[in-house]
Amino acid sequence: SDGGYHYERGDYDDNEQATISASGPGRVDLTRFDTEYYYDSFEVAGRTFTGNLSEELPLTIELPEGPQTIQWTSDESETATGWSFVLHQAGGTAEFKVQATRVLGSGFEVVPTYGANELQSGAVVVDIVDDTSEALASSRPGGERRMDASADAQGVRRGDSEAHLSERIAGPSKALPAEGGEPWLRQHTLNGRDKVQLLWSERPAEQLSALATLHGLVRTSFTISGLDQTGVTEPTVREALKRAVAAHLPGVEASALRLVGISGISKATVDAGTSNSWTADAVKVEVEVGPSASSPATSLDRIEAQLILASTASRAAAQLDAAITEALAASGVAPPSSEGLWHASFSAPQQVSPKMLAAALPAARPAGGAGGRRLRGAMRPQFV
Repeated sequence: SDGGYHYERGDYDDNEQATISASGPGRVDLTRFDTEYYYDSFEVAGRTFTGNLSEELPLTIELPEGPQTIQWTSDESETATGWSFVLHQAGGTAEFKVQATRVLGSGFEVVPTYGANELQSGAVVVDIVDDTSEALASSRPGGERRMDASADAQGVRRGDSEAHLSERIAGPSKALPAEGGEPWLRQHTLNGRDKVQLLWSERPAEQLSALATLHGLVRTSFTISGLDQTGVTEPTVREALKRAVAAHLPGVEASALRLVGISGISKATVDAGTSNSWTADAVKVEVEVGPSASSPATSLDRIEAQLILASTASRAAAQLDAAITEALAASGVAPPSSEGLWHASFSAPQQVSPKMLAAALPAARPAGGAGGRRLRGAMRPQFV
């Protein structure tokens, strides 16, 4: 909305509360306001608004520099037709300091967040070109390199926004080269001496689906303790997990949900001697969810919200546990006898923009047939 964010609440209900966090400097343009006088109020920048302000609109409230909150509350009786406003925020500079790392893509994305929620539509995406010039590295202390890029059509303030990204590289001025082979099959360590071993992975897609190209997708993962690390890679078990999770996401068909990889987590134990051994403890399943075909523009927000609920001790999490247990039982995997339910612990979901997805596509597909890859005899990993 003319370089700002538009917020609107129509015919509201009793007992509503909402808090919008922002940062100044900026301004709020109040364009519509009709609430129950005195009892239902809207507060911004230390000023409280209530009643019907139609004759005074539009109103502009300046936001001072620093963190700001916009609060809305309604009481237990009587309502009105609500309000609308546009939030404008002035440009700022963000500095990012990262260690030398492998280049995983050609873009950099900054997503505004509040708590566990992301505003993917407000993401700033810029292309990053790695400059290994020794002259450039030596011209700044510590090998600092500065990259300036104007926000594109996905920028927060369309048309006049600019993102300034400053990257400080510790050590060599050149980014480390990516390893050859199949990087998605590399082993890594987790939580000290505990091990994560990839058991199965879907080969990276050569191209995005039509909906993902336009709207992006949501990524998450879930961990199930005690699940057999050998049987979980069977196609029937993978399909059961896929259908159980898809059925509890709004408007998602099983075909829109993709299992990316399955890993086994083994707890490190120390015996009486000097050697270590690992005990199979849990299975981690990585998932990608595409937009709903019926409402692709808004479905990812609803999917993300449902997955956030699933990551908490909520009713949604309990329903997912029951669905996963039932689906696994139907595929021949009995639940643990102690509780009778498998418990899936979901990580916080993340929306990924189309541009970042495109930047991560492999240049060429590795040799081999279509479908996933399963690793056999992989439960005794070596230290890296």
